[in-house]
Amino acid sequence: MMLLYLGLGIPGAALATVVRFETPLGSFDVELFDDVTPLTVTNFLNYVNDGDYENSFIHRKVNDFIVQGGGFTFENNLVGNVPEDPPVINELTLSNVRGTIAMAKLGGDPNSATSEWFISLADNSENLDNQNGGFTVFGRVLNDGMDVVDAIAALPNWNLGGVFTDTPLIDFTNQGPVLAENLVFTGITIVPAVDAEIDATGLTDISGDAVPDVAVLSQLAGKRPRVRYYSGANRNKFEQVAYLSNAWAGVAAATLADANQDGVTNDPAVAVLGRRISNDRLSVQVRMAAGGAELARINFLNNRWTPVDVVVIDDANGDGVSDDTAIGVPGLNPAQGSQKQTTLQVRRLSDGSLLREVYYNNNNWTPLAAGAVQRPGQSPLLAVLAEKNSSKEIRVQARLLSDGSLQRTKTYLNDQWRGLDLAILKDTDGNGVRDDASYMVLAVNPGNGLKRVQVRGTSGALVKNVLVMNDLWQARRILGSDDISGNLVEELGVLGNRISDGKARIELQDFDTGAITGNIFP
Repeated sequence: MMLLYLGLGIPGAALATVVRFETPLGSFDVELFDDVTPLTVTNFLNYVNDGDYENSFIHRKVNDFIVQGGGFTFENNLVGNVPEDPPVINELTLSNVRGTIAMAKLGGDPNSATSEWFISLADNSENLDNQNGGFTVFGRVLNDGMDVVDAIAALPNWNLGGVFTDTPLIDFTNQGPVLAENLVFTGITIVPAVDAEIDATGLTDISGDAVPDVAVLSQLAGKRPRVRYYSGANRNKFEQVAYLSNAWAGVAAATLADANQDGVTNDPAVAVLGRRISNDRLSVQVRMAAGGAELARINFLNNRWTPVDVVVIDDANGDGVSDDTAIGVPGLNPAQGSQKQTTLQVRRLSDGSLLREVYYNNNNWTPLAAGAVQRPGQSPLLAVLAEKNSSKEIRVQARLLSDGSLQRTKTYLNDQWRGLDLAILKDTDGNGVRDDASYMVLAVNPGNGLKRVQVRGTSGALVKNVLVMNDLWQARRILGSDDISGNLVEELGVLGNRISDGKARIELQDFDTGAITGNIFP
């Protein structure tokens, strides 16, 4: 059975690639499913980036079925072919419902898709999901973009001979040759990420209402990364702080409990990991939550590394006093080939000096997120959530900061689930003493669209499973657990986006009962 895309929590969808189709009847945007159909998306973007779709037009339209393009060009009154790259392997996962975009292919050959694409005008799942290996859906039309597609579909068809028996034309009267102004050209360009909520993290009260607050990292196209602060009590935004510059793309955020490192956790700050757009350099900027003053700016790894998260270790030497804060950035260096493995580089907040590099897994695993477990009197544990490339198994591997030695590796859920994020539950039994931390793994099951948080202690023992968000939402990040609303209930916070329009929401749930306790809308 194929999946309706509305029921699928697509990892990282708010940061997915978006392309814009410019036509004579208007423009529409299409979100590409990079994580679900990576081969097909890469194939499509190769044509876009190479300029192969320039002067291409919609050459086929079947009423109540599809509009199709990507195969032919028209230039200097001559019809040409879009140059074809090698065929792409079929990646049938999602259903061909209205508003989806899929690849066309040759009859009798499931793996023959090259440049031609089509958009479904109706629910074609019963037909297209079950013939020729199924047609790979690799994106969907966003917002009201189908109004433009429907306008194209409303154009009259003309039989121009050959493969052009059902070609929609604009203002054509059959009095002379077809001209450029009669064709539905489709210029395709990549749209920069716009207003993406990238990450969220909880922190102690800075709004003065005696309730923990929430920080959300987001970024507008062409603008600086910014952290917006929301009151856990009334859900309202009360402050906004800009980070780095518009030359940087925000990657992740984490909270420092004791920014001035005096052992008293009453001065929180937020660390934002950024990647410089021009050269992929990595840097973490730390700013005070109250007022936004810069506390530190630290460079990490180098531009050969792909970062996945930022981790704060409030008590690096484990003596129980937060006077030696450190920051870690986990990443992967693809250039290392078969020798590559995840590296978590840790640097001191005070002067940016290197404290340690801790190594995880091997080249068969892709890191997804990381977290730190403080243990008074002991070295902190640094945990990395990773997914196995071959089987999609997800696991958490924990190592000591002091010497990098392996402490535990534990598989979460099963290979039907895809990992999204990792957070630390600092007080598992809720007795007010943070001496029994657990790992919280947020995951999605593409087979049924369920989103779940599985909680396991540092020993690997299962604590509980919690279902989060419904099938109208894509879950992406987990905030951990705290009394966010000030209602004396331990709450779990999950950041996600509504599938229909991309609107962001932080859903708050009672950790014990799973009941929804409130929402924050960034």
